[in-house]
Amino acid sequence: MVERNTFIRAANELSLAVWFGGSLMGATGLERGAAAADGAKHRVESTAWSAWQPLQVAAIATQLASGAALTIANRRRVAGQRGVATASVVRTALTGAAIAMTLAAARAGNEVAAEDGDETRDETELQPSERRLRVLQWMVPAVTGAILVMDALMGEQQRPNQVARGTLDRLLPDALRAA
Repeated sequence: MVERNTFIRAANELSLAVWFGGSLMGATGLERGAAAADGAKHRVESTAWSAWQPLQVAAIATQLASGAALTIANRRRVAGQRGVATASVVRTALTGAAIAMTLAAARAGNEVAAEDGDETRDETELQPSERRLRVLQWMVPAVTGAILVMDALMGEQQRPNQVARGTLDRLLPDALRAA
């Protein structure tokens, strides 16, 4: 019997698309758009990210829940097909790294916004924290993009010929496969 997980897969793909797309737009367009705000650049960026945050949190929570559900649904393949467990571990590690980068970017954004309100600071003081923020803002779409690549690989692992070969590779000793 063929088991389908269409709803879970759709939730997983859509939540990753939201996370990736939102972070990429923030890294590429938000800073430029906010720069047009005549002196209120950091306030505009902060307001925009605050408005986006509930959607991003929902996307990340959905990504975690749907990822766990897919792992449970595919547990036999994860255990029985060579390469699937490794791909799952790599994808999980990338997801953890993307969450860490997202949290670090949010923290850095809060620091930049707080420093922007400090009337006594020198303009050059802002640059190191702002530079850290910009780097982190690019790391989030880079890592979530890597998760998209892993999803493509994992989709290829589900082709019937890959399932059969991966299962045989797991069951047969290396010496028998070489013969």
